[in-house]
Amino acid sequence: MLENALRSVMPREHFEHIFTVDFCPDGADCRDLAHDDVIFLNAGQAESLPGIRRATKAEAVIILVAPAGLAANPSEEFWTQIDDIWTGPHTPAALAFRFAKLLDGLKLKRDVRLTQLYLDTIIDTTPSLVWIKDVKGAHLKVNESFCRTVGKSKRDIEGRGHYYIWDLKKEEYEKGEYVCLETDVVVMEEGKTRVFDEIVKSKQGMRQFKTWKSPLFDDDGRIMGTVGIALDVTNLASLSAELELLLRSLPFAVLIADAEDRVVNVNEKFREFFDVADEVALDENYRIWREKALAEGRLVRVEGREELRWEHNGREMLLDVQEQAILDVFSHRIGTIVIFRDVTLEREFERRLARNANTDTLTGLYNRRYFYERVRSGVTEGAEGLLYMDLDNFKAVNDRCGHQAGDHVLVTVAGLLREICPEALTARLGGDEFVLYLRDHPLDFLIRKAGQLVELMRETFGNSEMLRDLSPSIGIVRSEEPGLTLDELIRRADAAMYTAKRGRLGYCVYEPGLENPPDDDRGADRPYRSGR
Repeated sequence: MLENALRSVMPREHFEHIFTVDFCPDGADCRDLAHDDVIFLNAGQAESLPGIRRATKAEAVIILVAPAGLAANPSEEFWTQIDDIWTGPHTPAALAFRFAKLLDGLKLKRDVRLTQLYLDTIIDTTPSLVWIKDVKGAHLKVNESFCRTVGKSKRDIEGRGHYYIWDLKKEEYEKGEYVCLETDVVVMEEGKTRVFDEIVKSKQGMRQFKTWKSPLFDDDGRIMGTVGIALDVTNLASLSAELELLLRSLPFAVLIADAEDRVVNVNEKFREFFDVADEVALDENYRIWREKALAEGRLVRVEGREELRWEHNGREMLLDVQEQAILDVFSHRIGTIVIFRDVTLEREFERRLARNANTDTLTGLYNRRYFYERVRSGVTEGAEGLLYMDLDNFKAVNDRCGHQAGDHVLVTVAGLLREICPEALTARLGGDEFVLYLRDHPLDFLIRKAGQLVELMRETFGNSEMLRDLSPSIGIVRSEEPGLTLDELIRRADAAMYTAKRGRLGYCVYEPGLENPPDDDRGADRPYRSGR
């Protein structure tokens, strides 16, 4: 009967009912009660009440349903562990009535808690100061902005008056100076919202606020306090002078337009950059001026930024353009500020840094890091070709002639690589190792380039007694295999290069089997193409 009566009652708005019947038999196991909101016990389960209460969440409601009262006199502890007793005799209508009233009470409690959460969230996210006071001036609630302004916590503020909160001296409080009590009285006497300009002595010194104050009424229509919202307007009075000083001192060109895009201010740097002492009037439309200016310069977009290439005094400048809406305290657009910053030297410095980071300092070729980053370690579609080269007897040159001669050799080799194969991505991987990467070129082309490199280097170094023993060994690999990584491509080219080096072949084309050469391959048929 109890279950049927409870199920007959409709859930309240935004709620649903999930019933579990015959839980916790004989009070033996109460682990499943942790998520329940309302628990009904029969009279026989009264002895299990302590264990049941421990198994429930703190706000759970426990109701004992007794046929006609309790058989025994419960202990004091019993009354602290139970929320209500429904005594019989019971009828379905009576049980449904009681359950409906219970639901109304639970919903009201939840609604109050939710409303409190709404209120706290709203006022704490408001940048203005918000407070609620009783008729005596004690602060009942304040927001985070209020706390920051007075330098105290909510716990320290709530329940206290101006004298303590604003750290007023006794004589200031008695005079009513900087207390704002008079305006509270006006609002309560008139019973309506008023707006005031008030001066307050705060932790940040004297501050001027624009305050909105309204009376609060209780259920009987009597005033029980006030609510106030304050906007700090201290800096607005001197904003114009401060802005002028700031604009004059900025090393950037600055333009300010109002909500209708009329130019209201430009600084001297702006006039200097754009030579607009006479052309731009302070009421000219900014958008129209911008279109004319862009017609004379060139606007480019770099990584989400706008940059303007501009000719000034015979020098091309690169101006970083930053356009930002000016918003009031209510986030309404009241104008636009545009800053043109000369980044010519900065961009040149960035290019040099990038070049230094990506190239080998000695030869000017790309370095290993950039090579891997550019070609990437993954797979690409289409044919990929690689010429992997190092110099035979290079260490002997360094040992015999010194590192300065070795550096000269490396620089010379870099120049020959550029000359022979300008279409390749050429990099020095380290020491005397070089790599040329090409895409979508036939194998014959790669072999021809390798042969040209061998011949040109031998001609270049053959006339020098110290360098005549220098010669290149080049491994050639070409692949159209899907899924082949750059590391595997280099490994194959390296195997071909070492085959060329062992046989002093000049160059060798990779074919399967080069990774495991025979111990003595002088008389073996070589399964690869090579050249001298």
